[in-house]
Amino acid sequence: MNRKRIIFIAITLLIVITLALIVVRLNFITQTDKDITIGMIDGSVSKNYDNVIMNTNNKSDYISHGDHMIDFANICNSKNKIYYFDASINGEISTESIIEGLEWMIENSVSKVNLSLSSKIYSEQLNQWINDHKDDIEIYASYNNNINSYDYPAMYSNVVASGKKSTIKFKDIDYSYASSNIIYIGTGVKLYEGNSYLSVLTLIRKSTK
Repeated sequence: MNRKRIIFIAITLLIVITLALIVVRLNFITQTDKDITIGMIDGSVSKNYDNVIMNTNNKSDYISHGDHMIDFANICNSKNKIYYFDASINGEISTESIIEGLEWMIENSVSKVNLSLSSKIYSEQLNQWINDHKDDIEIYASYNNNINSYDYPAMYSNVVASGKKSTIKFKDIDYSYASSNIIYIGTGVKLYEGNSYLSVLTLIRKSTK
C-alpha cells in the first residue's frame, strides 16, 4: 500500500470518528403530535399564542426567554395546551411570584410545570412549598452546568432537573444529556443551544409517553 493511500485512509477515518463524536454529543428530535397540557413559569412574552393560556395580558417589547421556551415546546410537540404564568414584576421574578404561579397551575389542574429559571440563592420558602406539593405538581428546571455552583430550583430534591453531563452531581430523578445542543429535524433543520431547552425537552418527553 503506497503512502498516499495510507494518508487518505487515515484522513477518512479521522473524519468519520470526528463526525461520530459530534453525532453522539447532539440531541436529535422530531415533532410529536400528542394532546398534552403543560405549564410554564417565566417572564413576560412578546405576543399571543393560539395554544397558550396566560395569567396576564402584559407583553414584553422584545422577544423574550419565555417566547423561546414556548416556541421550542411547540416544535417538540404540535398539540400542546400551555398554561403560562408571567412571574415578572417590574422585570424581576421573586420567590413569592413563583409560588403564586405554581398555585395558579394547581388551580388550573396543570400537573407538570417548567421553571426555566436559575438562581444561586436558596429559598427555604420555595423548597418547602415544592416538598409540600410534590404529589400535586411535578416541577422541571435546568442546571446552568457551572462546576461547584449553587443552582436553584434545579438542586431542590423534588425538582426534576436537566443538564449536560459534567461534574455536576445529578439527583436520581434528574436527566443528564451528552450536550446542551439540540437538533430539530422536520420540515427543516434547526439548532437549539442551552440548558433551558433541555428542561423543556425532558418535560415534553415525559408528558408524551
